[in-house]
Amino acid sequence: MVVRTEQLVEARTDLERWANRYPIFNRARLPALALTLAAHLADRPRADRSLIGLLSLWIAAFDELVDQDWVTSSALHELAYQCKAAVGGVAGDTYHSLHSSCSWSCTALSSGEQLLCALDELRLRLMALEPDITLTAYWQDTFGRMIDGIVVQRELGASLYAGISDQPASEHPILLPADVPPYDVLMRTLLHSIGVPHYLATCFLTYRDPELADRLPSLIPVVEACAKAVRLANDLRSWRRDIRERNVNMLVAAAAAISRSEPGLSASECHVRALHQLAERLAIHVAEVHSLLNASLRPDGAAERGLVRLVEVVTGVYASHDYHTWQSG
Repeated sequence: MVVRTEQLVEARTDLERWANRYPIFNRARLPALALTLAAHLADRPRADRSLIGLLSLWIAAFDELVDQDWVTSSALHELAYQCKAAVGGVAGDTYHSLHSSCSWSCTALSSGEQLLCALDELRLRLMALEPDITLTAYWQDTFGRMIDGIVVQRELGASLYAGISDQPASEHPILLPADVPPYDVLMRTLLHSIGVPHYLATCFLTYRDPELADRLPSLIPVVEACAKAVRLANDLRSWRRDIRERNVNMLVAAAAAISRSEPGLSASECHVRALHQLAERLAIHVAEVHSLLNASLRPDGAAERGLVRLVEVVTGVYASHDYHTWQSG
């Protein structure tokens, strides 16, 4: 996929600007996010890409904060509640006064306060676009599902691995956790925890397409197919880190399903088979994005064309690199 250098530089510059304002944002994420913005939103104004860049950095920062051991369960649930309230416009004046008082840098705020202020700034900028009420409702719904999914994924991993000691570095796991949810059940949560549906719902608010709300019911299956593809691409690339961090993913779910159907197989054998299975399912989901869009109400729409570019660029990076730490060049 060809990405214009000018747009890539603009996206990186804007991401740097957001990271300067909110130090909680991880600068290691900037190269991959800049590539994604420049490729996916190639036909959008720079201001839109910048706004989506703020959202992308926010998702990564919330996900990283959730994974930190010092964050207690009660504090995590309280932060999740506050974030969902902020997206709904509840207590917005408090966060608005905080980020307004910070001038350009919010270094004096705690991690949680930075997240809430950045989220409120994003909400205010999006609502200033006067988006369609249907698209706004979808944006709010996907946000709640994303937040709940990230929290559930963390807590489920902690629960499943509670009885398993740290495993030595190896190409394959020695043990599989018990009681892993069925593959399809877990996917309903993890397709949202990867952040893709909410990312796309946010993009939809910026398109200013008066017909997009009418096309939304036919676009949601495409969004979910895209999210499943990105989720599997992520899990195929990051499963070694997930084992170290005791995190649950779709590879674990696939291996557990294989183990349940063939109890005589070792954890290593189940793991190898699951790797092949996920690679096949990834290809199916990518093909599904294309087929659903070809049959959609407006295959040549800006949102539709962008979906194709998004699934291609993100799965393409994951095919050979860790998206979280990818460096251009």
